[in-house]
Amino acid sequence: MDKIIIKNAEFICDIGIYKEEKEKKQKIILDLTLFYDIEEAINTDSIDSTINYKEVIDLTKKVVEKKHYELIENLSENICNEILDKFKLEKIILKVKKPKALKNAEYAAVEIIRWPKPI
Repeated sequence: MDKIIIKNAEFICDIGIYKEEKEKKQKIILDLTLFYDIEEAINTDSIDSTINYKEVIDLTKKVVEKKHYELIENLSENICNEILDKFKLEKIILKVKKPKALKNAEYAAVEIIRWPKPI
């Protein structure tokens, strides 16, 4: 199965449950793996035959900046839903990393796998 991978995309997000987190936006880092048949793109060499990475990032940024999120779990689900609604993917794996969430860890993260909803 073909994959389009975007690693370590950084965004500034209004996220957190603690008072100090709500006072200042925080950096989050995303890894996206988009499962998509790229055969047509290989044959046509056309952006119209594949997933435009910039559009994925622009849509993700829009979701990240939309509102305050308490949890990265909720943010992750919102991002996946929006991407699956816009692009015809076979599935998506999304990891959302929150640096400095814990004093003694590089980051805390949530990784989810989602498939398109049946029509």
